[in-house]
Amino acid sequence: MSSPRSEPPVGMSKEIWEKHLEREAKAEKDRQDKFQKELKDNPPEPPWEKYPGYSSNDIFWRMGEGETYLMEYVWPYLRYASEVDLKSYKEKYPEPNGWFGWYGE
Repeated sequence: MSSPRSEPPVGMSKEIWEKHLEREAKAEKDRQDKFQKELKDNPPEPPWEKYPGYSSNDIFWRMGEGETYLMEYVWPYLRYASEVDLKSYKEKYPEPNGWFGWYGE
């Protein structure tokens, strides 16, 4: 059985699928580079501290500035930080009321 990413979805050409996979791989590398160069030693504030006026379920986090902040700073940090660094981050920034479960534990 082939891997789910080896063949393009139905209706998509192999050429377009390969370009999509190339863009996806580049984006992943860019996130890893950003973590190494910028975020590893300077973790981003969690969303509730950076933008305290927005609740966890606000549309702000799904489009525009809030979504961009999560995608470009917070999620890459949470994805690539070591377990020790994540533990320290979560101790420094515990989830406040209304954000419980946000770290995905």
